[in-house]
Amino acid sequence: MSLPSRLIITAGTYDGVLVGWDTEKHDTITPQTQAQLKQNDDDISSSLHMSFAMSAHDGSVRSLCIAGTTPAPSKQSKKSPAQPGLAQPGILVSAGFDETIRVLDLKRHREAGETKTPQDLGTPTTTAFCPPGQGTIASPILPTHLLVGLSSGKLALYKRSDWSVAHVLSGHTGGAVSCCAVHPSGKMALSGGRDGTLRLWDLMRGRLAFVHRLSNKKEGEVVEKDKDKEEGSKKTLPVTVAQVVWSGDGSRFAFCHGMKVTARDALTGEDLVDIVLPARTNDITFIGGPTGPYLACACDDGSLPVLGVGKHENDKDEEQAIRAVMAIEGVDRVVVGNDRFKCIEVVSCEADDDGGDDADDDGDADDFSKHPGWFQVVTANSGGVVSVMDLRGAVNMITHPSEVEAPPKPDKNNDKNKESNEDDDDYYEDSESDDDSEDEELAVDILTSVRVGSGARITSIAVWSCQQPEPQLDEPIEEIDTTDQVEEMNDVSPTKSKDDEQSKLNDNKRARIDIEEMDYEDVQKARLLVSQAKKRQKRKDKKKKQKLAKTTAKD
Repeated sequence: MSLPSRLIITAGTYDGVLVGWDTEKHDTITPQTQAQLKQNDDDISSSLHMSFAMSAHDGSVRSLCIAGTTPAPSKQSKKSPAQPGLAQPGILVSAGFDETIRVLDLKRHREAGETKTPQDLGTPTTTAFCPPGQGTIASPILPTHLLVGLSSGKLALYKRSDWSVAHVLSGHTGGAVSCCAVHPSGKMALSGGRDGTLRLWDLMRGRLAFVHRLSNKKEGEVVEKDKDKEEGSKKTLPVTVAQVVWSGDGSRFAFCHGMKVTARDALTGEDLVDIVLPARTNDITFIGGPTGPYLACACDDGSLPVLGVGKHENDKDEEQAIRAVMAIEGVDRVVVGNDRFKCIEVVSCEADDDGGDDADDDGDADDFSKHPGWFQVVTANSGGVVSVMDLRGAVNMITHPSEVEAPPKPDKNNDKNKESNEDDDDYYEDSESDDDSEDEELAVDILTSVRVGSGARITSIAVWSCQQPEPQLDEPIEEIDTTDQVEEMNDVSPTKSKDDEQSKLNDNKRARIDIEEMDYEDVQKARLLVSQAKKRQKRKDKKKKQKLAKTTAKD
């Protein structure tokens, strides 16, 4: 399993530290930061390389989001025509408990600016770009605004041009804004708060469009002792929406609160998934493609369930059946320790990079070779470990459940089989355990893992990815028919044939040099060698001039 051609992962901690990893190598890490954030020997660092690490906030990092940018197209030359610019990461926005919003340039890995939230609005709690474009070929629209949820229950819409506040949306009362998500079109957004409401905002007009109140009586019931009554009275606490997300095409949205996860159709409002999980859900994300046919959940007991959203072609029953697979089994809350999942985010949910319509965007795991990022997620646990996981196996279990029937057990009443009953029972138990282990291995595949540092607690992550198109030649190379050349060589003298062969070899070498493309690292090394050679030549020329000047002065 391979990662996308370019993958950037950023993480924020309770200590206000920002850490970033990239599939491309960068020499921007100083020895001090390396000593401050030591990586374990068990971490796999061959795929992801640490690109930066800095202290950005005085308090904890509350939210992170990344916006891409599209560079200018390459210049046209005689040999190669102008090509459109490839997608590149733009900026990283981090919101902290110190009421500051910092902007980091992901190209130069340095700060590009900062702004303070208004005094009467409180501290930022969640952020989202509007529209959520990545600057890729499939999503060429770049963000123009930034939506920030605040502890006062209000949302502020910042302009990206000068980072000034364009609108202030008021709606959540009695609690902070816990999460927000902008529709792919950028025209509307969803926000969840600690007041137990899910609100839909019209960003074009800057006003509230719809309010949905959530109830969670089972988990919200708390028995408080009353002085007058011995039995006590029950009081229902408001629900806190932990996360809300849109699918890649905006046709579905999902939210979670407590142990409950719900996914709905954006047009009809029909419940596609409404399930109560065994543990509290901290974060959710759509996987499987732009339509969001599956949901991956990060739970507090270290489990990672994958849920099927809506009805699938393989479902025979007319009624909707809950299709779910526990990709990673949870453990007891006392034993889980630092293994509880805090964040989860899909690597990519965009359509084809060629910009064409893809009619088969149904999230089938058979299309993994075309869209590897659809089934890959980035997770972060409370122990500071960031992992890239492949959930194609879990999707395969949901779409194509295995129906393997075990052979019938022998009759225990038969005298011939009485002696072998115990061995047979052990065989069936072993086979069942082997099947379970195989299912667990197929459900999830951890591609790579990195660690922020010992004792670091991750609060939020942000992911940016891009699949670069493979280089294609303008004209295909024609196969050379050597039969006619062999016949001609028989009529030519040996000396001429050697000269012809040498010229042909030289022509083939030149053609190969023109066709082959050098790697980025090779180009950088070549440029470095050339610059060093130029500096040496300048030094030699300078020494020669000094010697000539001394000899002329003596004469």
